[in-house]
Amino acid sequence: MKKVRNFLAMALAVVMTMSVSVPAFAAEATPDTVEQQVTAAEFPDGIGGNGNAGIMPLVTDFPMVGNSYKTIATNPNGINGDLHISVTGKVDFDGASYQLNVLMYNRDGNVVHRGDNVAGWPGTSCTLWCGSNVTRVELQIAPRYFWVQPNTFEVKVAY
Repeated sequence: MKKVRNFLAMALAVVMTMSVSVPAFAAEATPDTVEQQVTAAEFPDGIGGNGNAGIMPLVTDFPMVGNSYKTIATNPNGINGDLHISVTGKVDFDGASYQLNVLMYNRDGNVVHRGDNVAGWPGTSCTLWCGSNVTRVELQIAPRYFWVQPNTFEVKVAY
């Protein structure tokens, strides 16, 4: 009988402790509006290949890409990050009629990855991972069907 009393006393102590602590957490005051402070970040030069390694995007470019492959990203040390591609000159661009094809090269000039239709159907943008061995990326915007005429479009590339 003594063991049962000790057990019930312990259980009651736990329950009382929990009942006291729960309202304390629920009663914390939170402000109605959140104030945010804007701070300017400074980055030292000489980090990585172009001075700002790890900060996205490092490079943003707007090349014109068509039916032949065009180099859209290069880094002799390796890109090693996300490559964001989106077709911005969408005047005549139709994702159902055109597809984005990509070639990734290593330092020796060998193709390490080939991606056909990387944006999906009907896609106008995609994000690709480029490893540290990828030093150059080429893009092609090719017609999906033989009756669609090849065209050139402006592409936004950020990496």
